[in-house]
Amino acid sequence: MITKGFASLPIYLHPALRPGAFFRYLGREQMGGKETDVVAFAQRPGRAEFPIHVHVSGRTARVLVQGLAWINSSNSQIVRMRIDLLVPRPDVGPVADTTIITLGEVHFPEMPRKILWLPREVTVTLKWEQRARYETKYFLPGTTFTRTETEFRKERVTYRNIHRYSGYRLFAARSKLKF
Repeated sequence: MITKGFASLPIYLHPALRPGAFFRYLGREQMGGKETDVVAFAQRPGRAEFPIHVHVSGRTARVLVQGLAWINSSNSQIVRMRIDLLVPRPDVGPVADTTIITLGEVHFPEMPRKILWLPREVTVTLKWEQRARYETKYFLPGTTFTRTETEFRKERVTYRNIHRYSGYRLFAARSKLKF
């Protein structure tokens, strides 16, 4: 299982995407010794502009999400987000997908006045429902006869990826256009 693209997750709270989602202020909560404002959001079916794309066995599906964001009350920085599927998609695979992202300040010596808020840790938990094949073999003593019964049952499988980020480095490039 490959999970990626976490630096872009705060995009769900961008004002330009507001028409494609519902938002609700839930109140305040202490997190890491700091006061945060907690906001819930859910993408609107048919209007969301930034769905997640799930790729399974050559098939791709658009999946809508809902979540919570903890925003530092003093500087308006997103410090944590939790993102879940809006509706399970057992036709594609995931019946549950939870991503928890913790963001933190990152300073670069090349840009002493600029502070970026980037992922520190991301935990992705996926629950899949799959068909499993079970066989039972019956042997009769003293004969060569065997009977096999095959049964298909649905079972849930959980995958968890944990990403930890540190040691960020700045990449810069310069280009010049000539006509």
